[in-house]
Amino acid sequence: MPSYVIFIFLLMMIFMVFDIACVWIIYQKAGVPGWKSIIPIYNILVLFKLANIPMWMFLLLFIPLVNLYPLYLIYTSLVERLGKKKIYGILLIIFPVIIYPILAFSKSHVESTYMNLEEEKSPSSVLMDGPIE
Repeated sequence: MPSYVIFIFLLMMIFMVFDIACVWIIYQKAGVPGWKSIIPIYNILVLFKLANIPMWMFLLLFIPLVNLYPLYLIYTSLVERLGKKKIYGILLIIFPVIIYPILAFSKSHVESTYMNLEEEKSPSSVLMDGPIE
């Protein structure tokens, strides 16, 4: 095998590890445990919850070109919570390798955390407190 193939493979692996680290940091800034960023599909569902987007829109991610709309909603909501402009959300769709490090290593933080969103009533507390109003 030619040496340039090994070099390209190693370079790609370095970029992948760096990208995973950046997303991990962004999740932690949002108040979400970082390990949730590395679980496929679940990480997107966490972003939907963080961005307050209906979960049924997850299905739109499987339709080509239509998937850009939920991605736009997720990423613009996330970057606005991090104190950045909406253009960063659009650029995050196109150039994630560049924008993820910018978001991860900026001094911004999310105002409303994921933990606040999980404080909804659990099914057991609904049974104890009575009917949902």
